[in-house]
Amino acid sequence: ASSQPNRVDMSDKTTDSLAQQLANARVGLKPRNTVFTDERGNVHMERITGDPLVDERKTEEKKASQERMKAPWIHMHGRLGAKNWAAPIITKVCNEDARPGYNTCKAHEYNEDPETFSEKIKKLAEIIQKSKRCIAYTGAGISTASGIADYASRDSGRPKLMSPFDAQPTLAHRVLAALHKEGFLKNWIQQNHDGLPQKAGYPQKDLNEIHGSWDDPSNPVV
Repeated sequence: ASSQPNRVDMSDKTTDSLAQQLANARVGLKPRNTVFTDERGNVHMERITGDPLVDERKTEEKKASQERMKAPWIHMHGRLGAKNWAAPIITKVCNEDARPGYNTCKAHEYNEDPETFSEKIKKLAEIIQKSKRCIAYTGAGISTASGIADYASRDSGRPKLMSPFDAQPTLAHRVLAALHKEGFLKNWIQQNHDGLPQKAGYPQKDLNEIHGSWDDPSNPVV
């Protein structure tokens, strides 16, 4: 990866290299395992520490880091995931409905343990390598780290902006732009209105802003 922050070098197109580039792109996140044992030395659980995504300043979040998702395997890891992958770790407990009025779930937030995260990166790189027409379909979650709130999340600890027009691309936007530049990503379907893909260097001609754009009078948000 480039030494410049929020930049990704996709020049080496081997599967292993792409997986490493995607993993390295998570700049500044260096999670590690903490194993909890009883007085007999028996391991009971593990949690992620040293990761900015896990904010342990609150007691609720400390408790959450000891729990894992309880859901069907395919819901946690998808059809191509390995059945020995660990369940995601709950990093924030929120018993409110994510989308009230719909067939929804609770608005808990999750993270992967380092081993599973690494395996998922490798699987993603493998899928991208095999793809002939890779398309990204993204929603509000890709922009929350920039300070633009989404509908479903209930986390009040994220950065907030005076104006969404001040938002800057997240690392996810820059990774997708880099994938497109190197020929891996062909098109991007964007549900957001924020113009962050373009700010990351993604060309307008290969972007479909299906819900409108704040920056394009010909494609109003309705």
